[in-house]
Amino acid sequence: MSADTSGPYDEAIRILAELPRPRSIRMSRKGKWDVLIAIGVPLLLFAVEVYDQHHRPTRGMTMEALLKLNGVIGVLLVGILWLRPYVKHKPLISEGEIAIGRITKVDSGRLTWVHYEFDTPSGERVTRMGTTFRIDLCPGVKVPIFYDRENPKKQVALCASFFEVVLPLKQ
Repeated sequence: MSADTSGPYDEAIRILAELPRPRSIRMSRKGKWDVLIAIGVPLLLFAVEVYDQHHRPTRGMTMEALLKLNGVIGVLLVGILWLRPYVKHKPLISEGEIAIGRITKVDSGRLTWVHYEFDTPSGERVTRMGTTFRIDLCPGVKVPIFYDRENPKKQVALCASFFEVVLPLKQ
């Protein structure tokens, strides 16, 4: 792995190792935005269609068809954007093993993708990537990784998770 670079998780890494399981967690900013998108987009589309039908001289889709269409869109968005990561991330952050990984690459565009790697106690190196809202990450920055001891490929970096650990207040 590359040399250490100071980063936003340095203090949290020291504290996380001492926290008992289950760790107290809350939804991260990323998780909240994804929920907003998954629920808000179908509602917005429905509102636009209702407005358009109200002002259109000829009838388009019926209200029942609009509700069904937006229901399907809503279920798909919730399933794709929110449900799978929610179910996957929550137990890993709360109960999973902690490893200290390093970011190897950051791709910025419409979404920011972080590529990271970590070593398990058995010596296996796991390399993955995920999206993040953080802009203060760069190659070499240490990041906490939460993983399943039985299957280290089931993992999530804290910077890419739908959840974050509630750290105790400094005294």
